[in-house]
Amino acid sequence: MSKEIIQFDQAMFESKLDAMVREKVERIVNAMPDASGERDSQRREIRAFRLMVADR
Repeated sequence: MSKEIIQFDQAMFESKLDAMVREKVERIVNAMPDASGERDSQRREIRAFRLMVADR
């Protein structure tokens, strides 16, 4: 059995960890629906419904 000692450079470890976290957060945020676009869509639906009800 090998008794090698593995040393981690703290700065390298932190930069790798930072990159992993940043990539994960970017993927999550990019997967989220666009809140402003969704809100605009809902507003258009409400306006269309109000116009339809007002025309009756």
